[in-house]
Amino acid sequence: MAVAAEGAVGRPERDQKEQRERTARLALLAAVPNLLAVLTAVLLSNSVSLVADLLLSLLDFATVLVVWWVARLAVQDRSLGLEYGFGKVESLPGAAVGIFMLISLGIVVALALARLQSGMTQIEGPGIAIGLAANGLSCVINSWLLLRYWRQARSDQSPVVRSQVALFVDKLTSNVVMIVALAGSIIFAGQPLGAYIDPIASLLIAASMGYWSYLIMQRALGELLDAACGEDVQMPVTQALARHFDDYDGLGALRTRRAGSQIFVEVELAFTPERTVAEVHRLQQSLSAMITQSVPAAEVVVLPRLLSEANQQSQRAAKAS
Repeated sequence: MAVAAEGAVGRPERDQKEQRERTARLALLAAVPNLLAVLTAVLLSNSVSLVADLLLSLLDFATVLVVWWVARLAVQDRSLGLEYGFGKVESLPGAAVGIFMLISLGIVVALALARLQSGMTQIEGPGIAIGLAANGLSCVINSWLLLRYWRQARSDQSPVVRSQVALFVDKLTSNVVMIVALAGSIIFAGQPLGAYIDPIASLLIAASMGYWSYLIMQRALGELLDAACGEDVQMPVTQALARHFDDYDGLGALRTRRAGSQIFVEVELAFTPERTVAEVHRLQQSLSAMITQSVPAAEVVVLPRLLSEANQQSQRAAKAS
């Protein structure tokens, strides 16, 4: 019965891992034809925004490849010698996404500024139509993948899923900007305004990448460096401690951190010698249950400590007065 219960608990986590791997595999397969189409469009046009789109597509492909590899390792339950679990590794794709997007941002800005300094040039060639079609199809595919990841993110707090939501929002934004830019270059062909559309579109893409890369890197690096969790975790812990205020005699360190989708909460509580082991054990169970009810992914550890002699004396003096 114990083995069956353990399997029932582990099955939802297993299903989440398999769903991450399937979605990452679909995203990887979808990136290949888009990459080839954008490459063809670049070779048949003189658009700097299409060059930026190609570089972004290359880095997106590398990012999705890393995400798929990590998701596949998680499904295979390969520990890689990580005795404390696979959670930290799940934060690596998020950091990779942010780094790749920052690299893309620098390249795109450099290309746009080079075009602006060299003088305005009307973009032309059959590659414009190919790029327009490629971005239109990519817009549909990325919308579908974004929706799929967004639905997963509602029940799966993995950094892999969160980083992919941000990545595909950025990809979809870039698709829309590229469609508007390429369509505008066709509509305003031969007019002064047409020459400005291409580099401005590149800078808009760069601005989008900068915004999303900042959000991704901030979260991923915080998890890799064991930064404390935010108010979504701290507040339920504080409320639980406040409700049990009379059940302990001193509060020590309070530590929270994330490792992938897992949250770890460690609370040090001090007790006087008069407290029995049974009282301390009941408090540990009650605190853990109350915190996990608000934060289901939390693993709570309550560490009992003996109240220092100085604090014990101060408490006796307070009671005597």
